[in-house]
Amino acid sequence: TAGIVTLTANWSANEYTISYELNNGSYGTSHPTSATFDNVVTIDNPTREGYSFAGWTITSGLNTSTAKHGTTNSTVTSPIENSSTKIMSKYFKNLTPSGSVTLSANWSSNTYTLTLDGNGVSVSPTSVSATYDSTYKDLPNLTRDGYTFNGWYIGNTKIINGDTVKITSNATATASWSAVTYTVTLSANGGSVNPTSITVTYNSTYSNLSAPTREGYTFDGWYTASSG
Repeated sequence: TAGIVTLTANWSANEYTISYELNNGSYGTSHPTSATFDNVVTIDNPTREGYSFAGWTITSGLNTSTAKHGTTNSTVTSPIENSSTKIMSKYFKNLTPSGSVTLSANWSSNTYTLTLDGNGVSVSPTSVSATYDSTYKDLPNLTRDGYTFNGWYIGNTKIINGDTVKITSNATATASWSAVTYTVTLSANGGSVNPTSITVTYNSTYSNLSAPTREGYTFDGWYTASSG
């Protein structure tokens, strides 16, 4: 007896592989290396010191007719229209029906505020912007009576214009100073004195002034002029 036989197709969802180009970053917690078609895959944002994550671009293997992304696990419905689209979402689906895809991390360097502490003198400007991995370029030179400017320091690290920025948060750069040492010549003004000169440091005290002698006279002290 003739009859009708119905054949039902059975399907197994394809698995595709996922690779990553982190571009000097580090993996987030979830970074699967494979996904099954029609299943949502969770890919956490990577991290990189001094940079903010600026999204994934899918640089190879993308199928724009199937690929979707979303901000929650249940709303993975936004199409991925091309390989240059930067995607901040962490949920993806159907990036390709088969084969492999490559996700490339994009980064934006962070900019921080560097406060300038003159350490005894006023500074203008009082702060400068510093972008990670760029160079310092607006650090002013300072002057101060009786002192030599040694430069700007963040903690124990000296920075100069042209150095690469490596701070990862707002910071303070402090001016370093060295008091100048001078030679003072001692003129006995008709008497005798030993030694005939001493060294003194600005803003310190005179501590080694010898008293001269002169026959028939009493020493009245040292002055910066012989009379007046």
